[in-house]
Amino acid sequence: MSVQSQTLSPNESLVGGKVMVGSPGNFWLWSPEEGFDLSRFPNPDSNPVPSSLHLECQVSNVTIDPAKTALLIIDVQNFTLSPALRKDLSPEMFEAQDAILKYGIPAARKAGIQIVWLNWGLTDEDIKSLPPQQIRVFGWTCNIQNGRCGIDFRERTTASAAEFVQAGERRIVNAPGQELGEVTLENGTKIDAGRALIKGT
Repeated sequence: MSVQSQTLSPNESLVGGKVMVGSPGNFWLWSPEEGFDLSRFPNPDSNPVPSSLHLECQVSNVTIDPAKTALLIIDVQNFTLSPALRKDLSPEMFEAQDAILKYGIPAARKAGIQIVWLNWGLTDEDIKSLPPQQIRVFGWTCNIQNGRCGIDFRERTTASAAEFVQAGERRIVNAPGQELGEVTLENGTKIDAGRALIKGT
């Protein structure tokens, strides 16, 4: 199906055989062959940015302007990725971290893409005003039963009280600000892990 024959939504229009997604002041261009162009040139009829990079991606290809692009590195810190603190980490987590450190960051630096590191470093004042959704994200976890969070009772006619207690979520001890205690590093060294997500620990 060609771009011209497809039904467009109210915030889409055709420009030079491509779909403009957004408005003339804030848009991407899309075509089946090239995917999304995120270059942000002045207007939809402008010539492509000479320094743009075309990336072949798994879902949809993209074109970016390195000068208007940032690589965000989020939560690559001990609290979220240290095996000493997180026994539940899957190998895929470390594979993703290694790929970012070995390939993503060097490629971004070579292309002139700004790199932004986002890490938590809370203070005691921050802890006092944490909203409940953040307390829940860091301070609660699933009760795992049969490989899932909670129990599927849809095919059951009875369930014991103990099973209901096991379902859902439960409090965990490493909520923001709490003492993490002594941990053992991969080399066998024991250290005081400090307080969860607190600046300087």
